[in-house]
Amino acid sequence: MGDRQLAAKAMAAVILLLLQLASVAAFPLNLWNTMPEDIHLFWEPGNGGQRREVGVIAKNGGTHLETTHVGHTFSYDDTKGQRHQILVCEDQPFVRLDDGGPSDGSVLELENSQGEVRVRCSTTVMDNESFDILVRPSWSPKGAARFLELVREGYYDGCGLTRVVPNFLTQLGIGANAEARTTWRLPEKRIPDDPSPWGVPFKEGMLSFAGSGKDSRATDIFIVMPDATPGTLRNFGTNPWETPFGMVDTSAVPLKEIMVRYGDMPPWGKGPNPGLIYPANGYEYLRKQFPKLDYLGKCAVVDDNFTFCRAQSFDVFKMWPVPFASLTGMALVQDFVLRQQIGVIDTYETQGKGNQTVWLGRLNEPRRLGTLKSFSPSQGYGFISCDEIQQAYQRDVYLDKSQLPTATSWRFGQCLEFAVSFNARGHPQARRVNWEPVPLTAVSDPSSSTIPSWQRNYSMQTVEKLKRLLRLLHEKTVETAVVTAIDLQGGSGGAAPGKPEEVDTEVDYVIFVLDRLSCEEEVLKNIKDFVKMLFILMLSKMLRTQTRKDRTEHLIKWFQALSSTIKVSSESVKQHFQDVVAQINNHLKHASSENAHLADE
Repeated sequence: MGDRQLAAKAMAAVILLLLQLASVAAFPLNLWNTMPEDIHLFWEPGNGGQRREVGVIAKNGGTHLETTHVGHTFSYDDTKGQRHQILVCEDQPFVRLDDGGPSDGSVLELENSQGEVRVRCSTTVMDNESFDILVRPSWSPKGAARFLELVREGYYDGCGLTRVVPNFLTQLGIGANAEARTTWRLPEKRIPDDPSPWGVPFKEGMLSFAGSGKDSRATDIFIVMPDATPGTLRNFGTNPWETPFGMVDTSAVPLKEIMVRYGDMPPWGKGPNPGLIYPANGYEYLRKQFPKLDYLGKCAVVDDNFTFCRAQSFDVFKMWPVPFASLTGMALVQDFVLRQQIGVIDTYETQGKGNQTVWLGRLNEPRRLGTLKSFSPSQGYGFISCDEIQQAYQRDVYLDKSQLPTATSWRFGQCLEFAVSFNARGHPQARRVNWEPVPLTAVSDPSSSTIPSWQRNYSMQTVEKLKRLLRLLHEKTVETAVVTAIDLQGGSGGAAPGKPEEVDTEVDYVIFVLDRLSCEEEVLKNIKDFVKMLFILMLSKMLRTQTRKDRTEHLIKWFQALSSTIKVSSESVKQHFQDVVAQINNHLKHASSENAHLADE
């Protein structure tokens, strides 16, 4: 044990040294501005003195390179006069996007329900259905900036959907206003190609500018249609001007119901000829020759108001020393995507295997539990049954095929955890689905432990217990959630009185709570010492039977955090502490022999 302690202290010293070196090292900070106005960037001195302007970042995709250090603070005033401050720091993990974005382990994606800048377009499809476009400037800064500029100018209002090819694309961009479509077509209006350092792969519903050569992007855009084949998807993005800048919800009615009777443009089909649309009478040509063509109605930015993570009385977004950054909407980010946020960002959830995926959720967006009711692979959607949503909206929750698990199988009746947002039709839709939300305890019966969590049925009582824990966590009553989980697990002294239903005996309520708590340090500030003592006792007991290495490491991490913060001299603890310590030591002694991952400790 002595050698282990020395090694641990040495490792801690090395980590501290590395952090100190990181705080001194300079690194390049490349900033992108995709707002419609120039941004003045300022450096804020640490002594509270006068801030100093360090550069003007041009509108619509302008860049600025700043060499900086960890600990520096910058600021800028947005288009509404609100000042934002940016603190450069190094104290967070690197993670990746889960939806086709940068995947090199250096991107943190902050989101609310879905998207960055939301654009809503009405259409002539069916009963004037509308759909939402979620613009992601980090994928294609110049492309996103141009698209938002055109939307704000009203360029796409009334634009014809002139090229519609099923399982391939819908292309548009020759505006209804003859003067505007002529002006925006001029060579000086074209924008340079965006580099694609992360190689964002094309998926159904993605939008990109069309072009005819290097630096040729102007106004024409295309949407990748539903049910595009893998081969078709691979062909998108082979040209340097094809970089996706956003997503359309592929479940949106207009995307599935756009009239396709006219087909592709010449010479590949008998649809509208672009060369005949550009002239002044181009839209008269469309009305006469293609009377049933579909059109966009009005396109507008519907929520363009970004805030930063809040710290004390000002807005702060933490940055890390990595090469790229973006100014998007009213947000400045460094190799991160800053999503629209309502309220203060203070929680995150993790899901997935391999590289970790992180979401920072809205305070008013609770997680839900439900069961998979139906799913049609041919139609690409299904529904989740959730009592709370059914009572509130008289609907099941829509599930798109993009939310299906890739690493595991699924079945009807499976318990799912998810957030809910509203799609273009105003219906509840599942987001960020956890397909195996219920952790299981280690058990002595090998035949029982071979049944994975996702294949099990859980009683209504168990589901209600888990829902209660989710509500407590959502309401930030962490201490109550911990105490409740310990009690449901059988307390600190043994099994709970009464025998629960056989199917529920292996639900690990404590792990369920721990998996949904973010920072141990922040959480422990809100837990009393007596609860910490019970928590430590429960963890020591759980270490005896835990068979998974990652779970064992997770329990040890919390055990250490609790042990380092508990005040044993407090009145609520000291009268019980000696007895509890004896129990803890007994559990740890047995854990060292019963838990294979602790055998050498």
